[in-house]
Amino acid sequence: IGSMNRVSQSVMKAWFRLGSRFLPFADVATPDLPLSRLSPDAQPLDSMPLPDVAVSPEALAYVIHTSGSTGEPKAVGVPHRAAVNLSHARQRHHDPIGPGDRVLAAISVGFDVSIGQLLLPLLRGATIVIAPPLKTLEAEAFWDLLARHSVTHINSVPSFFDTVSETQVALPEERRYRGLKRLMLGGEALTGALARRLQQRLPGTQIVNMYGPTEACIDASAFVVPDSGELPAALPIGVPLPNYRAYVLDALGRLAPIGVAGELCLAGAGLARGYLGRPEATAQKFVPDPFSSTPGQRLYRTGDLARWMPGPDGCAQLEFLGRNDEQVKIRGHRVETGEIEAALLSHPALAQAAVIALKDERGMARLVAYVVLHSDAPAGFELESLKPWLGERLPEFMVPSALVSIPTLPLTTNGKLDRKALPAPDLASVVREYVAPEGEAEATLAALWSELLRQPRVGRHDHFFDLGGHSLIAITLVDRMRRAGLHIEVSAVFEHPTLSGMAAAAGSSSSALAVPP
Repeated sequence: IGSMNRVSQSVMKAWFRLGSRFLPFADVATPDLPLSRLSPDAQPLDSMPLPDVAVSPEALAYVIHTSGSTGEPKAVGVPHRAAVNLSHARQRHHDPIGPGDRVLAAISVGFDVSIGQLLLPLLRGATIVIAPPLKTLEAEAFWDLLARHSVTHINSVPSFFDTVSETQVALPEERRYRGLKRLMLGGEALTGALARRLQQRLPGTQIVNMYGPTEACIDASAFVVPDSGELPAALPIGVPLPNYRAYVLDALGRLAPIGVAGELCLAGAGLARGYLGRPEATAQKFVPDPFSSTPGQRLYRTGDLARWMPGPDGCAQLEFLGRNDEQVKIRGHRVETGEIEAALLSHPALAQAAVIALKDERGMARLVAYVVLHSDAPAGFELESLKPWLGERLPEFMVPSALVSIPTLPLTTNGKLDRKALPAPDLASVVREYVAPEGEAEATLAALWSELLRQPRVGRHDHFFDLGGHSLIAITLVDRMRRAGLHIEVSAVFEHPTLSGMAAAAGSSSSALAVPP
């Protein structure tokens, strides 16, 4: 299948043979491999010999690694029971798909949402459209891709669609894509204002606010955004999906009253088996369900704070209030700051490290790392050298936007990190010595950077990501550059992150990136 390696292709083909009697087209946006399109008029599945394999509902279906607070990722083992239940739960609650529907698969297989994009549609006879990495596409090319492949269903993060939907509105009427039936958003908070904005930009598209940790098989609750009426500032995460149960518990494990915050705990058929090779962590997070009369039932302690509140329709809905530990969401990815701290502390020049998430002026969460240098650290040690060093050890979204050197980490009277006493990061510290832009292209680009990154002044040696840029802003930047006559691929933003380098790359490019046929 296009854009997959041969191992992934073999796994998918085996799954088709073992688990499906109907094989729809699998549209591929990147024809990397010779076997890039599967067709129902190929060899009939009934004529293919199937091995005699006995698989119980509790057998392991897949393993997904999540960020761990100890610095080591946790391997979540999910059984077949949970994956099959999710398919039925979505079908009954908010996402009835079938033949003729086309689901965009655009998320890495290392992220659990990919299971819902790649496997669940095939259980219902729908089509999967395998997309190239979205960060390589500018916003206009993204909408062209949806139109070319008639995509009807997408699961994404709110911030990404806020970015690309702005371009949709700017397109001529005849180029605006109107075929999107359902947009399921999760991974970060969805505001009422953004939901209404998306409904205006994407008329006829149903918006669903999703919630669910990896330990509960992707989705555990959902809120279908109504087409009219007043919406709260922060949308609820809805009600539990079929065969899920949700409890809000106080510090003593008792059910919290309506309107009172507590820890959100989940139960039901969607729970994972636990963490592979980590029985203590499993026992800590997966506990007996005291509210169930069925022996052996468990609760998963999410670590999320929530409360039951009256929803826009008058019925009780779950409201998400944040984390009760140090886990944060960065552009839809669940991140344990302890994992980043552990990576920093493996550097020989660092004695202490603390990582926190702060909101920038756009309301986007940014990681800030505070470090204490060893007394024997090299003289003139450059903090900026830590970013490429971390980039070799962590995913891009886990590399802090800002690095701050302090003499020692502030502690509370209990000996814990005093986060309120940490100094505010000075963005001026990541700005190079100012050198004025040269030429029309650099001047135009500097104005765009200044607007998007909220910087009063941008020099030709400044670095896009050091000033707070990331992949979502890069998509908007490329679209604004195209309108200004500067054509560049999104990938070039990562390859040429300085103002002068990006302007030079735009000057050497004659056209924007086209969607692969």
